[in-house]
Amino acid sequence: MDKRHIVICVSLAASLLLIALLLTANSAPVNAAPPQPVIPDVPPAPPAHTDAVTISWSSGWINLPAGSAVTLTHNLGGDPDQYHVEMWFRDLDDGHGINSRGYGGMEGGGQWMGAAWLNLTDSSITLLRHADDIFADRIRVRIWVPEPMPEYCTAWATINAGTSITINHAMGGNVDDSIVRLTFRSAAHGVNQRAYGGLEYGGGMYFLGAHWYNLTNSSVQVYRNGQDIFAEQVQLCVAIPDPPNYDSGWVDLVEGTVVLDHGLGGSPLLYRVRLDTRNAGLGINSYMAGGEVVNVTPTGANWENLTNETISVVNRGGQEQVRVRIWATYPVYLPVIVRN
Repeated sequence: MDKRHIVICVSLAASLLLIALLLTANSAPVNAAPPQPVIPDVPPAPPAHTDAVTISWSSGWINLPAGSAVTLTHNLGGDPDQYHVEMWFRDLDDGHGINSRGYGGMEGGGQWMGAAWLNLTDSSITLLRHADDIFADRIRVRIWVPEPMPEYCTAWATINAGTSITINHAMGGNVDDSIVRLTFRSAAHGVNQRAYGGLEYGGGMYFLGAHWYNLTNSSVQVYRNGQDIFAEQVQLCVAIPDPPNYDSGWVDLVEGTVVLDHGLGGSPLLYRVRLDTRNAGLGINSYMAGGEVVNVTPTGANWENLTNETISVVNRGGQEQVRVRIWATYPVYLPVIVRN
């Protein structure tokens, strides 16, 4: 047998083997149950990187005992006023999954729950978990500076407790394309988001924190609660990011839970999630973000039970519509194509 016949025989054998493999793959049951999403403890995020455009850092999931705080070093440098900070919780035993319940802290019946971040600098950030919390068995914080996008930011503005200010941003366009970032600063807590959206305690005697409301395509208002100690100064930014990978649109709410099917796949640990609320009195707003108990009445909304297919929104009253946007930042791998 000459070399030419040997090459033909080898090629024929390889072709038959490939056909057999394809037939075996195609013989799998059509109705086989899809694999369930697996959410690892450590996010498969790209490593932290720095360059002229973007910097980013992730803490990974941290076990923080209730009633304690921890200071983490990120060493990103640059200007912290340009940072975007995202803090997620993970409940392991009470049915909330990956969630934002009690973001900024909340109090009800003398119990302090949720978690918040504070003392943000160009090298570190402190995480605080309240003493009675059940939502943040694990905490993850991410910090990044986004690529340049249309954005308006105020300087740090002093705001008196019990008053509101109007900010004219004049971004224009469709207000539903915008996102708002509100950050606090105080002498005792540094740059922080403690009591973000508002926090009531003492049966309605004390109100802490601040929230934004009445967002339009040219202005937005900020209100600081009457006994607040965290938002002596505020900085507000309005930006128009790239379109999200998933947008629920405005969904009418009743009290209870609504499950939204986003179907994005990939790893939910690489998502960026944005929840906005709207009602007739406050317009688009962040009032009682994360949920709260006001005068013994549950109010506010939060998202929870995030997976790579769905996300749940819980409305405890006070909001009439909700909108969820998700940016899926995980890499996309194309299928391998075999030729000849």
